[in-house]
Amino acid sequence: MKTLRLAVWIVVLAAVLVVASHSFAQLINYDRLNKTRAQKGLPPIPVPGKAADVAQPPEPFWAKGDTKVTTKEEEAYDVNNDGKMQKAEVKIFLRDNLDEIDKKGGVTVSSPILKAYDKSGDGVVSRLEAEKIRQEVR
Repeated sequence: MKTLRLAVWIVVLAAVLVVASHSFAQLINYDRLNKTRAQKGLPPIPVPGKAADVAQPPEPFWAKGDTKVTTKEEEAYDVNNDGKMQKAEVKIFLRDNLDEIDKKGGVTVSSPILKAYDKSGDGVVSRLEAEKIRQEVR
């Protein structure tokens, strides 16, 4: 009776270990997978997380470094009064302008930052032109 009970426990434990070993992490070997796909004439599967596969949109000019404050409107958003608009300050400035665009349908260009988004050159950032701002200030 004890040997039968021990045998059952050994079989159950072995089954649990087999299931656990086959389901652990389930990592994908993309090199081996893509070799097999190449042999079959199929296109390779992109490897997640590789820099070449992750296409990032270009950064706006204001995100590359501090932008000098040139207008009174920008000066109001320069919280630390250093004469430069940091990335966070520019984002707040642009978000406030987006709110104004949503209310009025457009906003008059009053700074070089807004001028970069005025693609038509009419001196007004419209709702269509504001879509680029919306993407960049997320």
